[in-house]
Amino acid sequence: FAPPPVDPELAKRIERRMDLIAPTGLKVTPDGKRAFFNWPVSGTSQVWMISQSSSFPVQLTGGTDRTSLIEVIPEKNEILVSRDVGGQENPGIFRVNYQTGELRELYVKAGVQTTPFRLDEERRFFYFSANDVKPDRYTFYRYNLAQEKVELFMDAREGTWFIADIAGDRFLLGNYRGSDAIEYWLWLDKTKKMTPVLGQNERVRYTTLFSSKQGEYFVRTDHLNDLAGLYLFKEGKFKPLLEDKKAEVVGFTVNNSRTHLAVELNELGYTRSRLFKINGFREIATPDLKGEKPIHRIFRFSDQNPDVVTLQFGFSKIPARTLKYNLSTKEKKEWTLPSTPEINTSQFQVATLESYLAEDKTPIPMFVYSSEDCRKKNCPVLVIFHGGPEGQSTPDFSPVMQMYLELGFVVAYPNVRGSTGYGKKWLDADNGSKRLRVLTDIRDAGMHFRKWGLDSGERKVIAMGGSYGGYSTFVAMTKFAGVFQGGIAVVGMSDLRTFLLNTAPYRRHLRISEYGDPEKDAEALKELSAMNYLEQLKDPMLIIHGANDPRVPAGEAIQFYRQMQSRKIDGKLVLFPDEGHGVALRSNRVKYTAYVLEFLKRFKE
Repeated sequence: FAPPPVDPELAKRIERRMDLIAPTGLKVTPDGKRAFFNWPVSGTSQVWMISQSSSFPVQLTGGTDRTSLIEVIPEKNEILVSRDVGGQENPGIFRVNYQTGELRELYVKAGVQTTPFRLDEERRFFYFSANDVKPDRYTFYRYNLAQEKVELFMDAREGTWFIADIAGDRFLLGNYRGSDAIEYWLWLDKTKKMTPVLGQNERVRYTTLFSSKQGEYFVRTDHLNDLAGLYLFKEGKFKPLLEDKKAEVVGFTVNNSRTHLAVELNELGYTRSRLFKINGFREIATPDLKGEKPIHRIFRFSDQNPDVVTLQFGFSKIPARTLKYNLSTKEKKEWTLPSTPEINTSQFQVATLESYLAEDKTPIPMFVYSSEDCRKKNCPVLVIFHGGPEGQSTPDFSPVMQMYLELGFVVAYPNVRGSTGYGKKWLDADNGSKRLRVLTDIRDAGMHFRKWGLDSGERKVIAMGGSYGGYSTFVAMTKFAGVFQGGIAVVGMSDLRTFLLNTAPYRRHLRISEYGDPEKDAEALKELSAMNYLEQLKDPMLIIHGANDPRVPAGEAIQFYRQMQSRKIDGKLVLFPDEGHGVALRSNRVKYTAYVLEFLKRFKE
């Protein structure tokens, strides 16, 4: 199942598209003289620095392992980074001196997953967790910046715990009670006392941070309305701060000084952000960019300067742009600009927001990309299902996807029931055994596009997706065999029961709350699994998986493909030996994209 070589000319074309990428995660030093960001231009995500005195960025980390920026510590001329090896999702934490280039281990253990949190407000300790005591539990540690040593902060507790927020000696701890339910506790470091705050004995979605006053909390929840809003929680009561009848609050952040708050809202897949002054909860006007209208705008606060925010603007036809803005002086500076070498992206297609009717007449929203010709002609359709299942397809910049369009395909991204961004009822529609009622959303997407825009004839429809989208593709090709003429399943689950039994220990109990218990709900899981319908499979499939995948083990792909072989169904399985849950290395992404394009060509005949 080793990845075969690809046509060199095709590889070159794909390589050019992969150069159309933007830096992300910008962090600016308090003096405004340096900025640090993630950028995968070298082949995998690495950390780069750009200074005010030079417009050319400097690469600080290298190699082939994914590396992500965590914190900037200018008082030590250091950054903290997280690095994963081979997609195994057991990252370690490292220190990088951005003047000398030296990289040193902060906390790295083989087979151990370290999860970074943040620095405290006084910048004395950096907090993180690791499942080094038990694989399904997390111990809290802190790195003492002055003494340069790691200290035990809190012993491992049963469950999946994390530090949600820090304010002085107050710590807001979260514990996942399921994939969509978190309970929050207040931990006082001086007294070592823990008291409940919110979510105990509930199965409710809460995202919680400290407010500017003790005893008050900012909470995002859909507990009070179908669309999640933002509230101030005090003494057991919720005070509405932001409730929007059209858009759902999907996230929010607070700066370290507790003076400003940024809110992300999702309206039918489009993101807009608003900035507020906490005192009096007054909205603040922020700058925009001239030119193409952004499809999303996201705020990030400076860790050390309360007046500084960064704004990332996402567009349909160009890579993202990032702007630094000073709230007091109104000064703005663009640290990173989009580049589109050798490609005229003005010719790229832009998504239209459409919908199709499910079996019960429910409109299912989707984003559709198509040339004018393909809206009238009998072009095949590629339907791409998102992961999650609590994910959402959005109209993002995707230069590789534009290659599918140039091949002569229509590309559609449906947000079937169970997707986030459309309210509590929509999100919960596929929980547990209810998934059986809405799986037909997958089939109905294919049925819709068979006749889409045509007066006569039928289009060929291909299913594709990664992770839960890979599961959706397996189901599309088996349970709903004949609706789709081909399928591309990437790191997908072919059998929900074997997936739950074999997924990494730190994820198992969270996924059980989403799909069901592998023992108690064995029959329902069987009915939901593609392996149960494999005898109905008749059309070709391309299956791609990472051998190191801890979330969806590669056995999910192998067991499905072995059954395809025994029934002499046309198909191919590719296992990337140095990948995990997805395809991250640039060289592998080139091959992966080539395999997809070659598979799609057969449906143009």
